[in-house]
Amino acid sequence: MEKKVKVLIVGDSNLRNVKEEKLTNDRRNVILRFKPGMKVEEENKKPGSNTDFDVIIVHAGSNNLRDSTPKDLTETIVNTLHKIQKSNPTARVAYSSIFKRNDDQSLNIKRQES
Repeated sequence: MEKKVKVLIVGDSNLRNVKEEKLTNDRRNVILRFKPGMKVEEENKKPGSNTDFDVIIVHAGSNNLRDSTPKDLTETIVNTLHKIQKSNPTARVAYSSIFKRNDDQSLNIKRQES
């Protein structure tokens, strides 16, 4: 039997309704960690915390929209992913998209530009 792939999904409160058990199967074990209000750059402040995962998926950025330009947010995302990859060299690192916001339509324009 093949070893199960260990997947970590980290991010903001948009992950609140994601169910680990629906993503986990006989080929992968999914662990979900979310923090309401989390910004992209906060994920790389936990050095060594993700070292036993085969795949790390970062879902954050909607909380950065208010205070960042699209260009700055893109740079923050890329820099954060590079730092995660550097501290987890054997893991595959991915970034999901920023979800559409319902609270402020002007932020959705920035989201589309990022």
